[in-house]
Amino acid sequence: MQLPVETDLFTTVVMAHPRRAEAAHQLARSIGHGARVIFDPDPDGPPSSSRAAARAWRHCGSTVSHHLVLQDDVVPTPLLLESVARAISAHPESALALYANSNSWHGGAARVALLAGYEWVSWVPLEYFPTVAAVLPCHIAHEFADIAEQQGGAAIDSDDRKDDMLMRSFLESRKYRALVRTSALVEHKTMPSIAGNDVNEVRRSVCLAAPDEFSADSESFLSELLAWPNFAYHRARLKLPSKQGRSGFQTQDRADHLMAVGLHWEDLCAMAAELRHELPGIPARHATQQRFLQELFLASYTAGWSLAAVQGPGAGPPRRTPVAEAALRSYAEAGLTYESAVEQWADHFGALIDFMWRALELARSRG
Repeated sequence: MQLPVETDLFTTVVMAHPRRAEAAHQLARSIGHGARVIFDPDPDGPPSSSRAAARAWRHCGSTVSHHLVLQDDVVPTPLLLESVARAISAHPESALALYANSNSWHGGAARVALLAGYEWVSWVPLEYFPTVAAVLPCHIAHEFADIAEQQGGAAIDSDDRKDDMLMRSFLESRKYRALVRTSALVEHKTMPSIAGNDVNEVRRSVCLAAPDEFSADSESFLSELLAWPNFAYHRARLKLPSKQGRSGFQTQDRADHLMAVGLHWEDLCAMAAELRHELPGIPARHATQQRFLQELFLASYTAGWSLAAVQGPGAGPPRRTPVAEAALRSYAEAGLTYESAVEQWADHFGALIDFMWRALELARSRG
């Protein structure tokens, strides 16, 4: 059912390359409400998302306050427009990212914030700003369009050509507040990369938003997260505030990671093995499978340890809802890294989620 939307708050465009024209127009039609497609003005030039972004962000309507830009390789949820309107009303001066990759640092932060009951988490410049689907106030959109136009045609370094990296430096330098949606309003769609970046890696959200996930008037955001857990490339990782007066966050080496969460590697391996024996359906015949489960245990325990320090909108432990389970599943998939590895574990994800939930709860109760 199509819900009423305050479309007078924002305009919507799909940022596209002409080689994806059909998919882009189909996406715009599915969104409706006047969504338009804006193409890369120089499709035969060097790949540059900033070049297309300059045109897309400049296309903010004169009668609205905000602008929504979607890339052409997303699938929106039915909640997209309604949720954007609510978010704009609640956070009118913020840049809003409606999607975070499950294997990114902000994906890790979004997962913790989601389990704590928050709808948004503050973005910090640890990495790129997710521009797969984003909203800016129009005055900020126009500022960014000017910067992107300058960089899109003149940049030499490939990072400068990426709109998500350019958005990061733009937001950081101007000190604009930015938020990331904990459950995504769009999902990535598998399409050939215009820039030639097809590597079969997992590219999807932490989880997708559900209609009954939050109360109708909730747009709560977690303003600060001091421990950032992540799981990518088969390794659990953790960022903590930098020491010795330096600003920002620092990725911990394995020894400091274990010390921070209060574990010894030998004890971790024993707990993971014991938990695996208690849960049927988890294969661990090979050393590579056993090592993956050890890293998965540490990743889940680290998320629970981080969660223990967060005061959420709700009271008590996190609820094991379908959305929460989807967030844990994407955590395991991010650690597996490649779609082929995810397929190999496909029959065992129910048991893996049980395994992860137990590790997360153990850490949270200890915290």
